[in-house]
Amino acid sequence: MPSPSTTKVMQEEIQIAMKLSSLGMTKNNITAAQEACQKWEQILFAQQQGGRNNNIAAGDVIVNDDDTSSIRILCYALYVSCLVRTGRDDKAISVCDLALLQHDDDGTNLKPKEGTNQMKELLLGKKANAHQRLLQYEEAKETFLLLLLSHQLNSPKKNNNNDKDYYSYTMGAANCCLRLNRPKEARSILTRYCHDQNPSPPPSNNPSRHESDDDSITEDPSVNLLVHAKALVAVLNYTLNIDPHKEGKSTTNTSSIAVSDEILSDIKAAARTSLLYQWIYDSILSSDEDPLVFSPHLDDDDVHYGDSVFMQLLKINLFPLDDPALIWLDDKIHLHRLLSGTTNDSTSVGWPDGMILSEEEISRLLLLQQQQQALAHQDQVPSLWMLKHRAGYGSHGNKIVTLFFNEQQQQALHTISSDQQQQQQQKDQPAEEMLLQRLVDPTLLIDGRKFSLRIYVVYFSPNDVYLSSQGLVKIAATEATPTTESLANGDFEDRAYMTNSGREATMMQHDLDYFRTGSNLFVNDGGDGDDGNDDQYDKFWSKIRDSVKGLMSSFRNNIPAEYWGDSSSSSSSNWNTRRESLCIPKILGLDYVVDVNYNPWLLEVNRFPGLEPRDAIHDRNVKYQIVRDAWICANEKKKKKKKQRVVGRRKLPLLDPFLSTMFGDTFPAVTDECPYSLEKLV
Repeated sequence: MPSPSTTKVMQEEIQIAMKLSSLGMTKNNITAAQEACQKWEQILFAQQQGGRNNNIAAGDVIVNDDDTSSIRILCYALYVSCLVRTGRDDKAISVCDLALLQHDDDGTNLKPKEGTNQMKELLLGKKANAHQRLLQYEEAKETFLLLLLSHQLNSPKKNNNNDKDYYSYTMGAANCCLRLNRPKEARSILTRYCHDQNPSPPPSNNPSRHESDDDSITEDPSVNLLVHAKALVAVLNYTLNIDPHKEGKSTTNTSSIAVSDEILSDIKAAARTSLLYQWIYDSILSSDEDPLVFSPHLDDDDVHYGDSVFMQLLKINLFPLDDPALIWLDDKIHLHRLLSGTTNDSTSVGWPDGMILSEEEISRLLLLQQQQQALAHQDQVPSLWMLKHRAGYGSHGNKIVTLFFNEQQQQALHTISSDQQQQQQQKDQPAEEMLLQRLVDPTLLIDGRKFSLRIYVVYFSPNDVYLSSQGLVKIAATEATPTTESLANGDFEDRAYMTNSGREATMMQHDLDYFRTGSNLFVNDGGDGDDGNDDQYDKFWSKIRDSVKGLMSSFRNNIPAEYWGDSSSSSSSNWNTRRESLCIPKILGLDYVVDVNYNPWLLEVNRFPGLEPRDAIHDRNVKYQIVRDAWICANEKKKKKKKQRVVGRRKLPLLDPFLSTMFGDTFPAVTDECPYSLEKLV
């Protein structure tokens, strides 16, 4: 048992760690989050043999059995949150596993001690979400299913329609199946847990924005999630062409667009509380019904109608009804293979030199480089490389390393990389891989700082892609002034090379108009007015356009056919064809750097770009315009589809009033000052 003085010191240390955790997570302060991680390690793991043991599995927990289990799990949970904030999801998973093992007799006890149920579910939830961020959707699905089982055993409301956790875990498992391109499994999970229960009807209260009537739509934060789960089952029945009354079997007529009353009824019920299901309901209507009217629930007088609508549209961009094949762009290992292969159309993309190596090979390489750094061979000039995990966000988890290569050594590494890729493809469970990629150098600078460009693409299918002329310039936090000596010694700041604005609240960003006219990078070469600037910028933008075209061409021509099926009438092909017919736009974020010759180099593709505004001017205006234009484009597609569907019948009304009702006053009108920004590429 610790002495009173030891307990007091421990309490003080925990308070410091909690304060740092709060700063790191709520104030967008990555330095505080890193310091919090160090503090939690000191608190949770004992000093061994005269020094702190960094091996979690062998660590001795300082917060001992005399402390309450809830406090101990809370410490672990905060530690995990800080690890996630710094991009260390893999370690966060191992910490979750350790915490769960220490609080269960054998690590498999699903009915734990009294008072710790919620905290254990919290850890399992963090673990499931970390697996999702690492693109480990199979592991995430299994963790969500374990959460469901644990919740059923420990919650007195396990079969209650208002148990939000129960249905959230169900939706989490189903979402992972959809990411894995397994819609039938998603449907099975949703049906098993939800479809056999009878939801109560949605509340009838209606905000004052619209008159109350039977078809008005209200949003209540306490809405029964079972309604949404049943709606997703209905959407899957539609996209898989399944008759719910024939034991889940697909119909033989895969081109049929008939929709049962049950499917429409379940989707319409969710449309009362969701823009997504309102959109889907209107997309699959084959009659002349008037579109529904949406009215979001406002909890606070300070929350504007437009902001509520915008946030719902952002959630749609995260919903797993997008193309499952997009993982080949989101996964950096897949993307490198896609753009560095010999059988693709990627020559115009501009993809930096790189190689895929196992973590074991990376460790050996870094050890060898330390030895070569000490020898300082004159024929080996130091260069900067980026170590990237296959998944990551906000540049978290990336690491910049200095390497000493001559041409012969670099070619040898490429050979090792190529051999390893062939070996990994033959294994059922390949080893964890990383991308080692050379930093583009020299690059253009703005006020002495490195920057990247966030370019937005609106995606409907591999054959239906749009490029937006609006985007963001993201500027590094500090100036980049490396020298050969500083590179050789590793004496430089990562902050000078990391440009994602999600890392630090103080990082600057601007729109592309600033890049064109305010950055002094496109100098007037003698033309009248800004024409010189425009000519130079137009030439640069044509390179961006060619790069995106090359990327999408390589993607379209090299992704396995089972993702969208080009010759069969399989349920997978049917699912993707009908999913695309819903006309739901997917906004992607492409990150580029620009070299001194004004050539753009693609760094990564973000399947889930951060669309929530980070400031009230540039960032907000750009993101609102991107979202507005994506849905205007989607609405035009839906109008054309519905006109084609009703040949020989009374013409359906145009859906512009529907879009206006859906948007309300959320978005600026299309004007010369705020023009429609999308250009069709493929």
